[in-house]
Amino acid sequence: MPVTDLDSPNVTFAFSERQDAWTTRYSFVPTCYANCDDQMLSFKDDTNKAWIHDKNPIRNSFYNGDSDPSLLEVSFNESPSEVKVFNSISLETNRESWRTKFSSNSEYDDENNQGTESQLASLNDKEGFKYLELPKSVSNSTANVVPAPSILLSEEGIQQIQDEIAQASEEFFQAEGVYTISIDLPLDEASYSSFLSTPFGDGVEAIGFFQSATFPLSDGMYTFSDFVNSLSGVLYDFSPVDPVGGNITISNIENGVMTIIINSPSSLNQAPSSQPANVWFTALQEFFLNASGIFAVTPADINGDSMRGPYLKALLECFADGEPLELHSVNVDYAFSSSAARLTQNS
Repeated sequence: MPVTDLDSPNVTFAFSERQDAWTTRYSFVPTCYANCDDQMLSFKDDTNKAWIHDKNPIRNSFYNGDSDPSLLEVSFNESPSEVKVFNSISLETNRESWRTKFSSNSEYDDENNQGTESQLASLNDKEGFKYLELPKSVSNSTANVVPAPSILLSEEGIQQIQDEIAQASEEFFQAEGVYTISIDLPLDEASYSSFLSTPFGDGVEAIGFFQSATFPLSDGMYTFSDFVNSLSGVLYDFSPVDPVGGNITISNIENGVMTIIINSPSSLNQAPSSQPANVWFTALQEFFLNASGIFAVTPADINGDSMRGPYLKALLECFADGEPLELHSVNVDYAFSSSAARLTQNS
């Protein structure tokens, strides 16, 4: 059965007369079928031979092609009116090589929509069952976003920030190629002492919260790259180049100082004049001086929200290298959300 979506492969649907139902789908798409002497044959364009099905010792391999993975999509929808936090999944199977992807509330376009990235899973074997802790949601996660200490915006603090950025600008023009900028931002003492647990290091990104009352942006969180792109042509003129990238990493927080690292866009080094780079450094300064708050963002797939919702949809692919696959059961462990009142409660 050919499909019209160019990003989707063609597919063959299989009907079981014994079950009187459409039971599965196959990745092979022949030109025609035939039944000869109780054997199923199929023919495909550009091949000169008939393919006898159920004879190839390599599973999921058709017309001498590579072995395709077995794919299963299941939905867990017990107690459909109640919100649940999904913790882990177990497979009663003889194979360990699986790729997984999970989603919940996919019918929503807001923050309720959750989903994980497709990834190769490392299943733990416990008495013959294969267990996997559900990965964190990479969609609309907030658990991986925590406040960073407030930047000191006294007259002395502002002057220090301006001096740091001016020095970074001077070093940028002396460097060749992409320049890695390191800037020490002074922190408010009271705020610094109360945010000792703020994460920092490789992969920890700094984003700013802006309010339209203080800056010409819609209320919300902005990376520095988003900040620059949103105001390019509105507040900042980078012509004739377009600075791409330049997000900020929090590399360290200690002794009342937050050290940030940022790689300057390579397009600035190639500009025919210094004007775009000067505007970019001005934008960098105004990003910190006008943000209502700075937040630290760690990778969502590690520290994001747990998968939650009324149901969980699981897409499972098995890479069995052509060997027989047995899958008897798929189970999910969950707990009812503490914030959702159960319909069965009488209190």
